Amino acid sequence: MYSEIELFFASGLTQREFVKGKDYTKDSFHYWLTKYRLEKKILPSEDQRKVFHEIDLSKDSNRSVKLLELTTRSGAHIIIYH
Repeated sequence: MYSEIELFFASGLTQREFVKGKDYTKDSFHYWLTKYRLEKKILPSEDQRKVFHEIDLSKDSNRSVKLLELTTRSGAHIIIYH
């Protein structure tokens, strides 16, 4: 199962997307992912560095009141103001 987890890290997909069509459930995959992280001493945020990128807002701090607006796949809407 650890080879599947390494493929997951390289894929850039969400857990739900990755397990689609596999012979195991998302819950089973999550169990093995947690076990893998504990064994390898990997924090969840460390394996997500491939997916998330830092945004430097200091360059645009004088432009306008709204600095950042995000909408996630789940529909959450986030707005950051100066």
